[in-house]
Amino acid sequence: MQPLVSILVPIYKSEKYIERCAVGLFEQTYDNIEYVFVDDCSPDRSTEKLKEIIEKYPKRKERVKIVRHTTNRGSAAARNTLLDNCTGELCVWVDSDDWVDTSFVEDGVKALLQTNADLVVFDYTVHYRNRVRKFKKPDYANAKDMLRDTLLWKCTHELWAKIMKMSVIKSNNIRFIEGANIAEDHYFMALYLYYSNKVTSVHKYSYMYNRTNADSYISLPQAANRKQSEINNKAIRDFFSDKGEEYEKLLNLKDVYEGINALRSGQIERKDIALLEKNRKYANNFALRHRPLFYLHFPWLISLYVKVVNFIRERIYKR
Repeated sequence: MQPLVSILVPIYKSEKYIERCAVGLFEQTYDNIEYVFVDDCSPDRSTEKLKEIIEKYPKRKERVKIVRHTTNRGSAAARNTLLDNCTGELCVWVDSDDWVDTSFVEDGVKALLQTNADLVVFDYTVHYRNRVRKFKKPDYANAKDMLRDTLLWKCTHELWAKIMKMSVIKSNNIRFIEGANIAEDHYFMALYLYYSNKVTSVHKYSYMYNRTNADSYISLPQAANRKQSEINNKAIRDFFSDKGEEYEKLLNLKDVYEGINALRSGQIERKDIALLEKNRKYANNFALRHRPLFYLHFPWLISLYVKVVNFIRERIYKR
């Protein structure tokens, strides 16, 4: 018997794109699907357009649930509401301005059942205004290896382009932090992978990620993005703080990556400098031991630390 799959879709300012998204979902070749949409008080006609499209798919209509927030609470709250309203054994996250191939669910369920995996990961494409990029996912021996790369931002941590087991989510009470709407998927995926065992891949470009929607949740000012992202990053550190030396080292290196990203984005703060100073020796030693793996990341890390961090520190401390 086919396991029930819940397709979970938060809706916000996607009126221009939701028809393409919904058609791909309702025309899935897999039959046993429930659809849960959460309208996060979107100010446009996204939900009205969705309802019009539903009428064209009478066989799917009875399996569709639409929940509306009375106020705009953000993507993290919308995702929690989706979890509260789904009943499937498996779940698929889809953003309402993205779209998927019609065989996405069927291919993913088949791969999961054949391998007894806890997570199925698809290749995907990213669609910009003037170009399309393809991203092929690596094959991981187990969930722990993918978790390591996730903590270091070396692999995509997004919820989409994946199929998950609801038993992993519910038995470990994995939830999103309401109000922290940037990097909420990074936090969620880190916990999900920690409680998982096996990961399998489907090497088909079956998920299309849309980067042309200027009204999406991620299109916040950089300062607001970083503030909300830091809440989720702190939650990750708090969760893994008592999980052993291996994770402590990974978190230290994660701090280095995030400090460097702050430098590159021009959002450097004293705490970033402190983290880079704290982890300089560890980062440099790690780079030497893993030179092939980190070739693209660390040649500029050491020089950047020496030339830039000290300069910025002097500027800040002279104020």
